[in-house]
Amino acid sequence: MTAMKNLRIGTRLGGAFALVAVLMIAMALNGWMGLRAIRADTDDLLKDRYVKVKIVNDIGDDVNLQARALRNVLLMDSEDKRQAEIRAVAEARDRIAKRYEDLNQRINTAEGRKAFERLQAERTGFVTAQAEFLKLVQGGDLEAAKTLLLEKLRPLQLTYMKELDSLTEFQEKLMDQSGQSTYATIDRVTMMSVGGTLLGLAMAVIAGLVVTRSITRPMAVVVSDLNTVASGDLTVNVTTDRGDELGTLQRALSDTVTALRRVVGEVRSGVDSVTTASSQIAAGN
Repeated sequence: MTAMKNLRIGTRLGGAFALVAVLMIAMALNGWMGLRAIRADTDDLLKDRYVKVKIVNDIGDDVNLQARALRNVLLMDSEDKRQAEIRAVAEARDRIAKRYEDLNQRINTAEGRKAFERLQAERTGFVTAQAEFLKLVQGGDLEAAKTLLLEKLRPLQLTYMKELDSLTEFQEKLMDQSGQSTYATIDRVTMMSVGGTLLGLAMAVIAGLVVTRSITRPMAVVVSDLNTVASGDLTVNVTTDRGDELGTLQRALSDTVTALRRVVGEVRSGVDSVTTASSQIAAGN
């Protein structure tokens, strides 16, 4: 409190306002950082993990398209129709290759990389069996091609699709984690915002009370001293222990009381002198 006595009122008010301003800035920074974290999680969800899930699903669609086309090759009764299905298989293979290139650049976790490598191994087996199947078809051995389709190519496709599903599930798990992270960030920012608001309110109330009391209490003492002087009592001892504007007022009041005492003393001395002179004149007569 001694330090408070020596602070100017403007400095105290400015300090209180500065404290509130700092709390407001801290709350704004917390909100800004929280929004940035939410945006990062959202970007990760929409621009990375969702994209990878879509790529894997598109690969799965093309693998199924290839499987249907290979089956149709055996069902078609003309060479032109067979060649159309074979071209569909080749086009799907090109699309799949491009998607794998994109997916390979996007996978950035150790677990995801392992799943990708397992998928590539299954893909290699499936593509090799495809080549064998198409070679038999081109050679006109449709019966052997049918046997290869049922006994080798179809099981490889199922295993291949299972690995695609595993990678999809892994990426979906990462999407769920991003969503949970976003929820956690929202909860954290909400809690900190509410806590910061309550803290700011409490600090504002405390600062207001402290600053107000540091002004009103000494002002009440000065007013009391002024009322005492106004009632004609010059024996009051004015406290002059402050370094702020109220201290200046206290010192001015103290000087005023001292001056009044001196004036009253001089008047009293003059009155005593007049009284003595009057008594002497009356005695001489």
